Amino acid sequence: MNREAALAYQYRFGMDVLAASYVNKATRDLGFGQALLLSTDRDNMMTELYFVTAAGYKFNLLGPLSVGASAKMMGSAVNGVSLDSPRGESFGGGLDLGLMWELSRTVRYGLNMRDLVSVNRWKNRTEGYQYSERMPATMNMGVSCKAGYAALLTADWQVPLYDDMPWVVAGGMEYEFYGLFALRIGAQREITRDKADWWKITGGGGLKFDTEPAWGKYLNLDAAYEYNTLELFPAINVSLSVGF
Repeated sequence: MNREAALAYQYRFGMDVLAASYVNKATRDLGFGQALLLSTDRDNMMTELYFVTAAGYKFNLLGPLSVGASAKMMGSAVNGVSLDSPRGESFGGGLDLGLMWELSRTVRYGLNMRDLVSVNRWKNRTEGYQYSERMPATMNMGVSCKAGYAALLTADWQVPLYDDMPWVVAGGMEYEFYGLFALRIGAQREITRDKADWWKITGGGGLKFDTEPAWGKYLNLDAAYEYNTLELFPAINVSLSVGF
């Protein structure tokens, strides 16, 4: 797969979130992508718009070990209706690093350092001043295991890098039927220093269509329902992706 375009929709906290993305390969090891995210409430009181463009390079090392780096530029705009609502825009950049290790034919380990170096320059139109903000770095790692021909097991966790950052642990399973339909279930929990705060349970499925004879390599349609023991409003996720 060289190119993929995707659209996604999420409903959470009474907010409608729309996302669009596009990724492509320039060479075997060099790729780039763009993403646009729009968040708005049903009463049109607050609108947030984010844009990210990134270029990444995969450094092939010895055997099954490879690392990659991605440089990105980020822009956002926040617009509130009332006079005391936050309004403004920002522009900045960052650097992400990643590692993937193929432990065997069926087991893979991944490590991602996001926003290792990252800064945003904000212009606050509500208060009338400008300031710089550094995004906190996050470290995530995970393991995936292909069990037979149809099942995929995953486990991942976020390692806290700061005192006020929690552990986030998660696990999931996907089972594929006839290469066309997949069922998925997952659970995630956030753990602070003194207690485990909440559970997030997600269930869903997806359809994969072979569209190469017509106009592309594949078309995926996915949907998921997310229940959070802390939130009053569950979330609904729907996405469509096309590879070509």
